[in-house]
Amino acid sequence: MHSPSATGSTARARVMVTKRRRRVRGAAAWLLGLLTLVAGCSGAEVYRSGEAGRVLACENLLDDRERASCLEQARRSYEEYERLRRQPAATQ
Repeated sequence: MHSPSATGSTARARVMVTKRRRRVRGAAAWLLGLLTLVAGCSGAEVYRSGEAGRVLACENLLDDRERASCLEQARRSYEEYERLRRQPAATQ
């Protein structure tokens, strides 16, 4: 039979291995995403792919005016975003 301390150390070792695997998987997913961006996504594609996340973040706002303003910005076309981004700060 296993002693209680041996069983405890085995359980801790499994937890450590699981945590390490999660970190490695997370890093691999992040790296894959970064490589995808660098490999061939244009700025417009990246901008458009984030629209759903921006809209979802806006929908979580409680204040109606803030939500409406946020949604207007979140749904802004890439072309409009670029036009506004390129304007000098004083004219915005």
